[in-house]
Formats: sequence, C-alpha cells, structure tokens
Amino acid sequence: MFKYRNQTFQCFLALIAFFLVSAAVLPHRWARTPFGATQAAVQGVAPRSPQEQLIYHNNIGIALLEQFSFREAIAEFSECLKTNARFVPSLVNTGLAHFYLQEFPKAQEFLLSALSLDPNQPNALFAMGMIYRNQNQMDLALDSFKKILVADPQDSQVLYQIGQIYLKKQDYNQAETFLRKVVELSPYDVAAYYNLATTLIRKGNQAEGQKVMEHFTQLREKGGISSTGTQYGEQGKYMMAIGEYAEIKALALGASPAPAKPIRFVDATKAAGLHFQHGAQVGAGASNEDNVSLMGSGAAFCDYDNDGFLDLYLANSSADASKSHGALYHNDGRGHFQEVTEKAGIHFTGLGMGAYWGDFNNDSKPDLFLTNYGPNVLYQNNGDGTFTDVTAKAGVGGDQHWHLSAAIADYDHDGDLDIFVGNFLEVKGLLAGNPIRHSTDKTTGGSCHLFRNNGNGTFTDVADEAKVKIPHEAITSVAFTDFDNRRDVDFWTVSLNQGNHLYSNQRVGTFRDMNSVLGPIASLKALSVSVGDYNKDGWMDFALVPQIGEPILIKNQGGVKFAQENFLPFSQFFDYDNDGDLDLFLLAGASPKDSNNAGPELWENQGGKFVNVTEKVGLAAFRGKAYRSATFGDFDNDGDTDILLTVNGGSPVLLRNDGGNQNNWIKIRLQGTNSNKLGIGTKAEVKSGTLWQKVEINGGTGYLSQSPPEVIFGLGNHRSVDVVRLLWPGGVLQSEINLPINQTKLIHELDRKGTSCPLLYTWNGSSYQFVTDFLGGCAIGYLESPGHYNTPDTDEYVKISSKQLQAKDGSYSLKVNNQLEEVLYIDQTELLVLDHPADVDLFPNERLMPEPPYPPFKIYTAKNARPPKAAWDGQGKDVLPLIAKIDRTYPDNFKLLPYKGYAEEHDLILDLGDLSKASNINLLMTAWIDYADSTANFKAPQVGAQLVPPYLQVKNAKGQWQTVIPSMGFPAGLPKTMVVDLTGKFLTQDYQARIVTSMRIYWDQILVNTYSTQPALKQFRLAPQKAELRFGGFPREYSPDGHRPLLYNYDWIDPVAPWKSHTGDYTGFGEVTPLLKSKEDMYVIMRNGDEIQIDFSASQLPPVPAGWERSFFFYADGFGKDMDLHSASPDRVTPLPFHSMSGYPYPSTEKYPADTAHLRYQREYNTRNVPSMVSQLPR
Repeated sequence: MFKYRNQTFQCFLALIAFFLVSAAVLPHRWARTPFGATQAAVQGVAPRSPQEQLIYHNNIGIALLEQFSFREAIAEFSECLKTNARFVPSLVNTGLAHFYLQEFPKAQEFLLSALSLDPNQPNALFAMGMIYRNQNQMDLALDSFKKILVADPQDSQVLYQIGQIYLKKQDYNQAETFLRKVVELSPYDVAAYYNLATTLIRKGNQAEGQKVMEHFTQLREKGGISSTGTQYGEQGKYMMAIGEYAEIKALALGASPAPAKPIRFVDATKAAGLHFQHGAQVGAGASNEDNVSLMGSGAAFCDYDNDGFLDLYLANSSADASKSHGALYHNDGRGHFQEVTEKAGIHFTGLGMGAYWGDFNNDSKPDLFLTNYGPNVLYQNNGDGTFTDVTAKAGVGGDQHWHLSAAIADYDHDGDLDIFVGNFLEVKGLLAGNPIRHSTDKTTGGSCHLFRNNGNGTFTDVADEAKVKIPHEAITSVAFTDFDNRRDVDFWTVSLNQGNHLYSNQRVGTFRDMNSVLGPIASLKALSVSVGDYNKDGWMDFALVPQIGEPILIKNQGGVKFAQENFLPFSQFFDYDNDGDLDLFLLAGASPKDSNNAGPELWENQGGKFVNVTEKVGLAAFRGKAYRSATFGDFDNDGDTDILLTVNGGSPVLLRNDGGNQNNWIKIRLQGTNSNKLGIGTKAEVKSGTLWQKVEINGGTGYLSQSPPEVIFGLGNHRSVDVVRLLWPGGVLQSEINLPINQTKLIHELDRKGTSCPLLYTWNGSSYQFVTDFLGGCAIGYLESPGHYNTPDTDEYVKISSKQLQAKDGSYSLKVNNQLEEVLYIDQTELLVLDHPADVDLFPNERLMPEPPYPPFKIYTAKNARPPKAAWDGQGKDVLPLIAKIDRTYPDNFKLLPYKGYAEEHDLILDLGDLSKASNINLLMTAWIDYADSTANFKAPQVGAQLVPPYLQVKNAKGQWQTVIPSMGFPAGLPKTMVVDLTGKFLTQDYQARIVTSMRIYWDQILVNTYSTQPALKQFRLAPQKAELRFGGFPREYSPDGHRPLLYNYDWIDPVAPWKSHTGDYTGFGEVTPLLKSKEDMYVIMRNGDEIQIDFSASQLPPVPAGWERSFFFYADGFGKDMDLHSASPDRVTPLPFHSMSGYPYPSTEKYPADTAHLRYQREYNTRNVPSMVSQLPR
C-alpha cells in the first residue's frame, strides 16, 4: 500500500491525539476569534435528523447504563423507538436495562421483540439465556446460548454458561467438554477452573479434579478473573449494550462530504516571522561536534504564557557551540511569531538536541527542558515572560553525556512530572575525525537518567534503583505509556546497541524489563518509537522507525503479548481534515548531502483504505530537505492541526493547514488539580455518533520533539460530542455528555476524594440518617512510608444515640454503605445495647493509633463534662470559643503542606483549670481528620516532610513541656469523640496540656471530665437478625453551613459516582446474614455503591428503666482497601486478607484459608465479578 523511501537517516515524531472533557465543571471558553481565510466555525447547530437522533439517544442511553442509571437509560432508548419502533439495538438495550433492574418480564418482552426481527441477535440470545436459566428452564437456556456459538464459537462467556448448565443437569461429559474450552480460551478464569475441577471430581476423576482444584487455588490467590457477575459490565460482551451494530452503521452519516475548498498545507514560515537557521554545516569538518550537529535538532509547541496561543521553541546544534543558540518564539495571536529568546532570559549556547515543556513545579506555568550534547538545561517559567536557569539547583544536568531524546511523565504518580533522558554515544569514547556510526552493535552508549521530581524544586537521578539503567546503552528514543492498562506509567526505549526495552511499572519505585514478553521484537533495529491505539481496541500500540527501511507496527494484544505487523508501514497519526478518522503522516529525513527524496508524505484514511494525498494537499513541494523532527499544533487557533518540521542545517518549515477545519472539531486543554498541571498521562475515551477513540496525552515520543498538551479532535459532520470519559493520572474519573463543538475547552480536574471508610446510617423513626464513618483503621496495604505498610486495626465500636436509632417493626435497622473508591471486607457486626442513668454519658475506648497495640474494649462514663478554662494555639490565639461546643468550627490556623493530610507541626494548649481534687481526669475530644493517603506518604519523605501523630505534654517542675503520652491517638475519619485518660499524667499542680502534631486534625469540641463513679450498666449484645446486600447507590454529599467535613443525605441518592472498582469477585446480592455473625475471614465483599441493611431484633430487650436511657454501640470487624496507586494491590480484590496474616501484602509463605468451608464460601457467596476497573465505552 505504501512505498517508503530508504534514507541514511529518518526521524519521526509521535503525535498522540488526545481528547478529554470533565464532568460537573463549567469549562472555560477562549473568547478570541480565530483568524485566517480558512476559518470555518459553526455559528449554529441545525436540528438532528431522525437518523442522527437514533445514534445520539442510543449513545446517551449506553452511557447511562454504564453509570447504572437504568431508568434514565430506558428513557433514552425509548426516544430511539419513537423514531423507529423496529430499531433492534434499542430494543435489545432496553431489554438489558430492564434485566439489570431485575424486571425480567419487561426484559423478556423487549428481547423477544428484537429476536422476532433478528433471530440470531447474540446480545438478545445471551440475555434470554440468562433469564431462562434463572427460571430453571435449562433446555431453553441451552438453545439460546448454542445459537450464539454458530457465529461465535470461541466466546468463553457463552461456553462457560453452557458448561454450567450441563454441570447442573449432571451431564458431566458435556460439562467437561465446554469448561475445558473455557480454560483454554481464558486461562485465568478462576470460576471456570473451579467448575471444571468440580465436574471431574463428580465424574469420578478424583486425581485430575484435585490437580485442577489446586490450580484454581493458586490462580485465585494471584487475582485471576471470573466468568460470574450480576451487574452491568460483569458478564461479558453480550450482556453489554449494543453500540456498534450493522443497523447502526447503516444509519451512520457516512463519510464527511468533500470540503467546499481543497485542503492545502501552505508554507507559512516567513509570514509567521520564523527566521531561525539551524547551525549544522555540511563539509565543515569531521570533528565530533560536526557529526553531533548533524543529529539535531527538535522543536516543541507550548503555550508558555497561558494566553491561549501556542508558542514555539527551536533547539539548535552547531559545530561551534558558542554560536549555537536555540530560539524562543512568542505567538502574538495574529498568526505571527516574535523571537523573544534574549528577552525571556534563555541564554543557553551549545549543541542542542531536544526540546520539552513541562510544568515541573506545578505552578501552572510551563517550564522548558532542553537535552544537549553535554549537560541538560532546565529553565523555570517566572510567569512574566522570562525564565530562570535552575539546572544546578534542580540537579538535572546529567553531566557530560550526549543527551538525546527525553520524555516527561509522572512515573511515580505523586502529582509532579519526572524526566527520563536517553543518553546516546558516550562522549569520551568518540574519536575526533571519525564519523559517528549510527547502527553498530558495538557502540558504547551513555545509558540513561531517570530524574525523579522531589517536589521541592530538585530532582534525584534514580535510574539505577528504578532498574532501568543498562550499561553502555545508546538510547535514541523513549515513550511513556500505560501499555497494560493498569493505571500506571510504563515506557519503551529504543537504542542502537541494545534493541528495544519495554518497562512495566511495579509501583514501588522500580520497573520490570518485559523483554521476555516482546520476544523477537526486542531485537528489532530502530531509531525511534511512537505510541497510539491505531486499531481502536483500547490497548496502546507502538511504531518503531528504523534507520533504513519501513516503519514497523507493534500490535499490543492485551498487554501480555505483542505482534509485529509489517504489512502496515506508517509513522504518525493525525486527523488533518477533521473527518473523525486518523490519517498517516510520514517524514523522511536525510543528511544535507542526500536529501533529494526526503520530505513529508500524507496518507488519507478513506474508509479504512489509505490513499496517498501528498500531491493533493501540497506537501510534495517540500521535498529535498534534511528533515529531522516535527511538532504538531494549531498555532493559528482556527481548529485544525498545523505542522512544524525541523531541518538540519536549514530553516524550519511551518506548514499551515488551510481548510482542515471545514469539518467539526473540539479542542481540549487540561488543568490538573491533584495530578500534574498539564495532565500528562491522562487517558480519554470519546464517543460521538458512531465515532469512538481512546487516547493518552504523552509528554514526548518519537525523536527530539514534543507536541503540546492540547488536542484537536475531528468530528466530521457530527454535531456534538455525546460521551467523554477522562481518567487522570491521579486516579480521578470524570465523565461528561453533550459537549458543544468548534470551541476550545479548558478542563479542570475535579478535586475528588477517592478513599474513605464505610458509612453508617440508622433508622431514627422517620428516615435513615447519617451517623458517621467507621473502621477508619481497617485499611490494608496503606503505605505509611516508602517500603513500609500499615498494620490494620480491624474492629471498632461506633456510638449511636437513642435519638439516632429507633425500633422499626420490632427491629433496629442500620445500613452500611460503601460510598467511595474502595473495596470493603466486612466480617462481623453486632449491636451492643447499654442501658444507663440518663444523666451519664457513655463513650467507647476508640481512637486511631499509628501502630499496635490498639486500644482494648472499654466503656468510659462521663457526667457534667465542661470546656477547658482556656485554650490557645501555637500563635497565642484564643481558640476556646472554637472548641467549647460541637458547632463545626475548629482551630485551623496552621499551614498545610502540599501533601494530602500533612501540615506544618503545630500545637494546641489547654488550661484545664484546677484539678487538684480530681481523682479521675479525662479529655473528651471530638474531631475529624483529613487523612494522608499512600501517595502523600510516598511523596512527602522526598523533601523530608514527616507525619507526626499527636503527642501530649504537660509542665514539669522546671516549667518545661515534657511528653507524658508519646502517642495520643486521634479520632478516625469523620467527627467522633475519643477519650484521653490524663489520670496520673500531670507532674505538677499546673494543669495545662499541650498537644503537638503535623496532621490535619480539626478539634470541634474538647471537654474535661472528672466523673469517677462507675454506675451499673445493663448490657445486651445482639447478633444480626437479617442482613441483605444490595446496590444502594451514593447518598449525596452536602454541607449544612459551608464548612467541612461534608455530610451525607440518605434521602437523596445518586445512582452513579465517578469511581473505579477493584477487579475480582464481590459478594453476590442477597441475604448475607451468616457471614456477619462471627469473625472467621468470610466476608461480605462490597463494591462502591453497595450497601448492607442489617436488622437487629429489638423484641428480646427489656423496657428501659425509669430515669434511664438506652445507648447503642455498633460493632464491626473487617478490612478495607483503596485504589491509591501507592497502596498494595490497589487494583484487585485479591489477595484476600485474613486476621492471622503477618501484614499486607503478606509473604508467599502465608495464604488465605483454603479449607472446605472457605472454598465453599467463595464459590457460593462471591459470585459477582468485576472484570475491569473502568469498562470501555462501547465502540
């Protein structure tokens, strides 16, 4: 299809087409009017045609299904059916929505209607098979599933269902046949292995059955997948809504009409004011410097002054380094660049190679990083149009290596950008007068640098400890990407002498070399690598560009296998005509002595067939130059993509795209909040009509250059962006529907708290009311410091007042909700009922401690507790009014550090008054805490910041503060009261106490209790009468007074929240009472949005005596695990925790119990599988 020219040097730059949008944010709209003769902004949007309405409402309905908004989805599909009552996709999708609402008769009605129109429609057949199976009509279920196999005999989900049915029918031969096919097709399917083992054992093949059962046990511990599940997205592709279907394709708008005027790339170099000249000279000599200069240089677009227009930096390499100056050009917004290098304070001279922009200090002002023959240079953006050289302070110079390509990314996911620099040939090994040989295996290279951003303006080279440094490697290109879709930053390097290396991020500061997975691909010769999902399967593919010959496409097959696809040579994707598909741009460069055939080529994607349009778009006129690299961006803000090509020994060529904006488009810019400010590393899925695409924003791929962190997404003649989903590198998931077109959108990352604890709601006689969160210490895999994980405190008693809990139909009813982004493992619950005198208050001995031993069970009594005599903070400010009563005001006059949960060390001083006659002294301390997360604990030590838990001091005989409680503890999570026993702690008659911490703890009330009598209490312990797990949704957050913390309103339930989910098996919906009656490592495993309603019988309790009051304490035991990338095993439900484990993650010598009871528990209860953290939008 393509004819590719052999050259002595070829350079390619990766354009990563990136598109995103946020949810619940009012995006910024640039107010400037685009200029240029080819401007084609749409001033109004015509009504959608009936065909467009079908596609639009189907897309919106699918998005709502994915958000579990089934009723709303049905409404959208009904709009489709109003237009066309025989539209099979919407009939099927409506049936699926009713299915997930468990409205099976309605589901059956729509599914059978679809099958009457298309008897072989696989989604309808699968769903009907599930309905028949649930109704115990096994023969009808088999008939439905087997019809699917006619067209798709290799679908493991269908085969699994058939195998399951045969197992239930006790036809073990057939069950074995189908289940063996499942494990062959899906070798990590734990449910299939378990059922195959069961089949073999029941068939009488005990030996093989036990062997398969052992494999099941091993696979389960490693986090295998499962074929089971009941929620949307958990049962395979045929239980997903139809987003791509022949009938929809037939309704597609077709190819975008030919543009009214031809699209041309026009040389705008001089008109734009670019007068730069690259300094390399052919034939000037044979020194190292002469040879080095021929390798450069790159360029990079970026809006460094945030005025909405792309500026430009051009690197330079001349044999005379003293005269080799790069150039910074400022875009004036009228299609013209002004050279401002000296004015901006960029004074670097030397052999410049690459140029890369990144906001390394997260101040929203992009900084400039230059790779060079010799030390790198980092210029910090001052925000006033000038830059300061901070190389020495930052520590990114890298000494006297030949630094070639680089890439920018937040590899450790701590919120700031790190830098990988590939070193080329070792400078000291080059002999003057000898030409540089670019393709020898005997080349001695300088390996690499991995500069970790410390967050304080400095970097540390961690290449060795990160296990990415290969001695003498001569690296020419590097690209960061998430090749295995595990939410972390991996990368691929290319070198002349060591081939290719793919590194998988292990999330503990190290990488694993995946060359064993690459196989022969690892030894392919190349000069550069580029990244993009060329086949739209959701997995990032790679393109290797060799020194001589055709580019090589590397197809990513699910992150575990890679295939070489030589039949499709290409360089970079970009949509030059905004028609909604990706065209191919090739750039062949050569030395100035051999450049007659060098130049750009453009291949247009015409319905999957690529046609050479180089002559048609005017690019043939630009052959004959020694091109080196390229950067893509919309420099004139007219809505189409322009190209700047760098030329060795010559002037760059700025190719203005004239006419590409005649189709619709949207341009996106990013502004990170907790992620890096430029959003580098963000993923986005986009759906517009029949268009679908998944992209990443990358901080540099290819060779020497970088495109800006903005993207134009071509829409063809589609009139809106229907659905967009954005996954930021910090883990925040944002979604949006119905975006306007032909505009620039600045999208701010939402500031979402992704982890918490389970929430408790109680029936108060009229409604369920929010009480607090609980099990704040139950986290497993929580990183306390690099390499050190916490020891969980697995149980807690939560106080509930008599006003908060009233009997309902003879039972006390409580609800436990998993509100946020975590998996919960609830093992046991009880309701402790205590009757006591009405003038006495009760408090549990609960507080969160940084490490064991944890507080034992105890009930404290209080009476007539009072505020301190005085209270002030470390600055001497009177804070007594803030802590005297519970009113959601608290002392907060302390400086917060830029790490979640961290503050500067601060103190609170309490004068407790005269306590000389008190035999018992307690502080009743009510507070809430803004937790530090694993990422903060990973990042803070890089700059020496420490998290100091509260400790308490009193005055000694010398009048000095002396620590008497080294670890005081603190209330866990949302507002709770803890008791601090100060009896016997005072060293003098001075009853002042000083509390010191660097945690963000907000004290709402502190009372002094001297009550010493222990009244008789009547105690009753209630086990659950009934417990049921169901999907409960997400109670709405609110603040009654504008203050934090946020509370939750159970009367206002959102059906969806922007959270990801751990993959693996969760407990199936239904009754779970037996699991909660005792502590035995058999959990109710809860996904976000799940709730357990737990009822305790009130009928067995005696009446409350006169003058007494009844208080309640909810007891829970269990574990929880968040999705912080620095937590242990943050993506999977497994490995399951257990109480006797030495820690989490536990060593290979320890295992979750595998006895008969625990295996039966997993098989019978944990039947709800979530196969992926974030399901893709249907394509």
